[in-house]
Amino acid sequence: MSKRVADLGDSDTGGVQNPNELVGTSLGKYPIKEFAQETNKKWIYRGYHPSLNLDICIKVLRPSWVGLKVFLDEIDNLKELHHPNIEQIFDADVDGGYHYLVSRWVEGKNLREEVESGRRFSLENVLDIAGSVLGALDYAHKEDCPHTDVKLENTILEGDNNRPLSERVCVVDFGPWDADDVTRNHVSGTAGVLRVLLDNQENPEQKIPIRLENILRIAERRDYETPGEFKDAIESYRRGVRRGINRRKFLKIGAGGLVSTSLLTGVGHSIYGHLEHINSIDYVVEQIAQTEASDHERTDPLFRELALRIFDQKIRLLVEDGKIPKGKFPYATIENGSWFLTEGGYWTEGFWPGILWQGFRITEDQQFKDWAIDWTRVIDFTERDKTTIRSIRFFYSHVKAFESTRDEFFRDQALRAAEFMASRFNKTGEFIQTAGEIVDSDIQHISIDAMTTSLPLLSWAYTETNNGSLRDIITRHCDATIQYNVNEDGSTIQGMEFDPRTMMRTRGIKSHGFGENSCLSRGQARAIKGFTTAYRAIDKIRCLEIAEKCAGYFIDNLPEDFVPFYDFKDPNENIPKDSSAAAIASSALFDLYGITGNEKYKMAAYGILKSLSSGNYLSTDLRTHQGIIMHGCANRNIGEYLNSSLTHGDYHFLEALER
Repeated sequence: MSKRVADLGDSDTGGVQNPNELVGTSLGKYPIKEFAQETNKKWIYRGYHPSLNLDICIKVLRPSWVGLKVFLDEIDNLKELHHPNIEQIFDADVDGGYHYLVSRWVEGKNLREEVESGRRFSLENVLDIAGSVLGALDYAHKEDCPHTDVKLENTILEGDNNRPLSERVCVVDFGPWDADDVTRNHVSGTAGVLRVLLDNQENPEQKIPIRLENILRIAERRDYETPGEFKDAIESYRRGVRRGINRRKFLKIGAGGLVSTSLLTGVGHSIYGHLEHINSIDYVVEQIAQTEASDHERTDPLFRELALRIFDQKIRLLVEDGKIPKGKFPYATIENGSWFLTEGGYWTEGFWPGILWQGFRITEDQQFKDWAIDWTRVIDFTERDKTTIRSIRFFYSHVKAFESTRDEFFRDQALRAAEFMASRFNKTGEFIQTAGEIVDSDIQHISIDAMTTSLPLLSWAYTETNNGSLRDIITRHCDATIQYNVNEDGSTIQGMEFDPRTMMRTRGIKSHGFGENSCLSRGQARAIKGFTTAYRAIDKIRCLEIAEKCAGYFIDNLPEDFVPFYDFKDPNENIPKDSSAAAIASSALFDLYGITGNEKYKMAAYGILKSLSSGNYLSTDLRTHQGIIMHGCANRNIGEYLNSSLTHGDYHFLEALER
């Protein structure tokens, strides 16, 4: 029979100095068989439970541990924890001055040991562990026993490989806790554990998926108030990855159609409705509305989550349900909220495959890549590419395809499109002529729109080929646009006639705007975007200076909600807003901030993006509106799509979210 630990001396006065001296003694009725581990709080032994006839873990708490008293006060609560992923505490007592805890012996390695031994985890493994740990922590939290020291060392994987991994996770070492540190430890601590595991995935080149990264960042900032909220976010992510049961499949019963709404009443309906709302676009919109635009640590993951949900709950379903048939392209929404579709080479047709390429980058879902390739390959050259700037559609389709796939076919087609675009250079006026036969005339017409309907493709082609003639075309077109379309105060005129012999303006063209010299907000946004794009390509400081000048005018004339009216100089009441101008500007301002570091541009870009992400502009219900951002205005002067979603506005909005 082992001797009593009390016979070794008074632990309150120091007791034994070597933990091995306790081996072969008994604490209470529990014989100590071997020493296992030492921490700054305790000595850990393998012992024996005579009544249950099994090995147990005996933890001897050090008298010098500062948290000892609090722990002892809470020990009865800990003994009441009964969860399959929490170590079961059988007993706690004091013997010979030694406070000890008796729990189930867990045969296995802790996660620190697993990682250091070289074990690698699949993403599914990590999610299994996350679900088990967070489930245990959520249970303990509800029982008023939160874990304040969640780390790799306190999560053990039992060695029985015949059981599912989720059942082999055991969280150990609860208590003591400080109410002020609860969230920090059991939420952000778990996020730290998961990040280490994700950094040790089976494939060392595997990146953490964007949506999961957003969830981790929210947890690391302690924005989840409970482990349950963190667990719900992980489970929502898992459902999205598996896509085994989406909303429509969930509502189907066999081949007989939809579940009757009467089956979804009462408690079940309220739970289902709550889950639906949590996973909806509307929920993220509500979260964004409650966050200051300047609080980037909170808004950034929300904007990324919004983009993910838009692709999953709107763009995906538009394709799957055949709302946008292959070979056709959305242009603007009509009165009933559905898209008006084009085909055959209209200038906006590149934006739809561009949106699908964005979907592939953001969701990392192969299905979006397949769709993007399908729609990109539909786009081909027409005779009108020789007489207009419609080849810009190859930038948003083929250039983006090449960037994502490195397929030379897409590069070759995009470079051919750039040749057509370059052929639109009017040598007499030294600018890119948007339409019509290139003629040597006394009066020429230059449009601010060419800053985004021409320069992106030409700038890409120049950086891809280093062709000096393309650089010259970009440079001279920018100079001409500055000369004729940009005013001293930074405002722009959409269309201007000029005499190339005298280099003087002759008159403004009332095309889309209020008057000959008015400032169309979309044209202003295009100026910011175009000059910034040109600066990146040719490194001409004058382009950057004008981009900043145009940005200053745009920002200074924004209304309270950051979304401009259709024309900055239209004095009439009830002038429509143009969300597409706001979207283009937001994306451009993010670019400009990246170059200059000027916080003014960053703040304005976030302000615009927050406003467009609100219920005032964002369409969240596919059943009522197929577009993404509402209240765009195509052409007020001819009454064309005065209050619609515009495909180029949607593209640039998603681009800004991605930034």
